Amino acid sequence: MATTTQRERIATLESEIEAHDREHQLLERLWTQRLIAIEDRLANIEEALQTRLGAPLPGVRLSKRDVRVAGGSAALAAILWLLIEQLGALAARGG
Repeated sequence: MATTTQRERIATLESEIEAHDREHQLLERLWTQRLIAIEDRLANIEEALQTRLGAPLPGVRLSKRDVRVAGGSAALAAILWLLIEQLGALAARGG
């Protein structure tokens, strides 16, 4: 069984700590890039909503709540539309 000196154990630990720190830095950069991408997509959604709603208002930004309400409203409208289509198809079959 090979024994290691204290100096070798310390060097190994320092190497592991440095690798761990590099991993954390890489993950931090990765998440930063992901958050920037999400922010860009939200800005594009905001721009599209403002275009649909009319002329964009200067200096006005949609909040996360506004986006959630718009998304929820769209989902509810889609569900109601599908329900109406299904009821119409059922009525057409005479059922």
